[in-house]
Amino acid sequence: MGDNVLELSIAGTQIPNSPILLRVTERTCEEGYQADSQGDCKATVKIIYLPEWFRGLSFFLFLLNVFLALGFMAWTFVSRNHPIVRASQPTFLYLVGIGCIMSSTSILTVGFDDKDYSDDTLDKVCMANIWFYCIGFGLTVSALYSKTYRAKCLMIDKMNAKKARHVVVSIYQYFTYIGAAVALEMIVCLIWSAYDPLEWRRSCASGTEDNFCKSIGKCSSGTGLNFVTAILVLHFVFLCYLLWMCYEVRNIPAEFAEHKWITASTVSSIEIIALVPFLVAITWQETITSTLITTLALFFNDFGVLVMIFVPKIAMMYQKHTEETESQENMLFNMRRKVRLGITSRRNTRNASQFDTNVQSRGGIPSQVVINSTAGPPPSQQALDEKSEVNTSTPQRQSEGRSIELKRI
Repeated sequence: MGDNVLELSIAGTQIPNSPILLRVTERTCEEGYQADSQGDCKATVKIIYLPEWFRGLSFFLFLLNVFLALGFMAWTFVSRNHPIVRASQPTFLYLVGIGCIMSSTSILTVGFDDKDYSDDTLDKVCMANIWFYCIGFGLTVSALYSKTYRAKCLMIDKMNAKKARHVVVSIYQYFTYIGAAVALEMIVCLIWSAYDPLEWRRSCASGTEDNFCKSIGKCSSGTGLNFVTAILVLHFVFLCYLLWMCYEVRNIPAEFAEHKWITASTVSSIEIIALVPFLVAITWQETITSTLITTLALFFNDFGVLVMIFVPKIAMMYQKHTEETESQENMLFNMRRKVRLGITSRRNTRNASQFDTNVQSRGGIPSQVVINSTAGPPPSQQALDEKSEVNTSTPQRQSEGRSIELKRI
């Protein structure tokens, strides 16, 4: 500020009309504005709000998931007596739809800011987002787990003599897993709400010029990062348990346990959990970008579950079965059975070769099979020949009084 003298010269020769007197004065700006380095009046605080189109997008995505969930639940109720739907355990399908609706509610509330709502209201909305998402996620994943686990118990464990007596048939017994998962989610949310709840706060974004502030609003708390990490780890564990259960029922037909589609939706959820926090962290100072990433992640997580669980089931219900399709299924089954028998045959051959090798390494020779009576003297050669002729003409079971033993000569 003040007077300054500017002397101009070319090749050491002063040009005419030099020096020049420059008088620099401070530019006066209205309240709330200040001149920047270019002399332009600029607001000292620039408040960033979410644009109007963002709210429209959030509302559209929320309604899309809700209508899909309600539509699929209505289809399940109308078709509840169809064999395909009955085999799919419709009670759990209802719970999946309800869970997706609850977690999708966060899509709508995450787009709120202080342009239209007070800070007190936004403080409640911040924690409501966490509650809706966690309870909805826990209900959806636990319902899929219970559905798959019950199919395993009824179709695999029921064939096991040791496990058959412990198999629970009633569907309501499996609600304990759903209750445990939802209760665990609620405990985490309750501790967070009581200890250090999220609050709506505005702060200046980093990277702005001195004396100027780019104000961004966020839901934040001192220990928020710790609780978010705990929730993400908990959800990752839930998804891993669900993947393991899908592997356990891999041999059950898709009419009873759609393990392929549950696996696909689970892997998609794991990718979202692993990728989205990283993207939000690097765009944290850009309110619109980070909020948009969060909104799309919430939408696609529920949208993927709804589409992958219900659409294949609807397609299966209306699929026509002809002699040609049944022939293809039989051919595929026989090819699979042939491969498995080949694997078993190779394993048995390898075990037999290993046995003979062990016998020879101990100084013996390959053993032979002799038929010995459990009581009395050994049978004569003539009796053995007669027995061999009878077995050749009409195969019969060995009597309980005889046994096959391996002896070295």
